[in-house]
Amino acid sequence: MQNPPDDSDLLFLRRSFVRHLAADRRSAATRSAYATAIAQLEAFLIAQRWPTSILARCHALVRFFAWLVDEGELPASPMTPIPAPLAAVRIA
Repeated sequence: MQNPPDDSDLLFLRRSFVRHLAADRRSAATRSAYATAIAQLEAFLIAQRWPTSILARCHALVRFFAWLVDEGELPASPMTPIPAPLAAVRIA
């Protein structure tokens, strides 16, 4: 994939990632939490709004982008240069 995915590509990739998590025997709660984080990323990209829980979303997105790299969808994770937050921070 040469260009960043548009919103329809993200929907497809999110569903594929959740299937991957199921195959990796991640709990339903984990799959749901990660899918929610990615859906919030979609909303952010469309509406320019931040997600509400930085720590949880950061972890989910790190895993998601690492998976995209492993799948050959991206050459590198855009999360790599971003330091993980030290504690949960709520913004609204």
